[in-house]
Amino acid sequence: MSDPVVALVAEDGRTWTVNVEDKDVKIKGLGVFNPAQLLSEHTLGSTVTLASKRLTILPAGLPELRKGMLRRAQTIGDKDAGILVSRLGIGRDDAVLEAGLGSAGLGLHIARSLGPSGHHITVEPRQEHASVGLHNLELA
Repeated sequence: MSDPVVALVAEDGRTWTVNVEDKDVKIKGLGVFNPAQLLSEHTLGSTVTLASKRLTILPAGLPELRKGMLRRAQTIGDKDAGILVSRLGIGRDDAVLEAGLGSAGLGLHIARSLGPSGHHITVEPRQEHASVGLHNLELA
């Protein structure tokens, strides 16, 4: 099973999603730190200072995952993704075939709607988009 994920939210709204792993990680804009050690000293909802930024530690829900996701391709926005998911009736235990993963803007919404027992199959011919999209989906 993958490491849990938290969101670090700056006062100006910038958001970073971080895997809570017990090793030093380098995150652009935040520097090098150990996420597991940081959370052992601070709880969800508390504030911490990294790289001269006051950050609030929050659980990584869908809004935080969207704000903190890596981007390579043009992303589908929250409103459009929500309309697609609801109009198509995508829900738990469904199977979805998606053409073009990109940065996984739509894929994040699909994955959350399907839950752990649904199947999300996507085809992405461009390796650089696929690696970014898969990284974002792993956080979900």
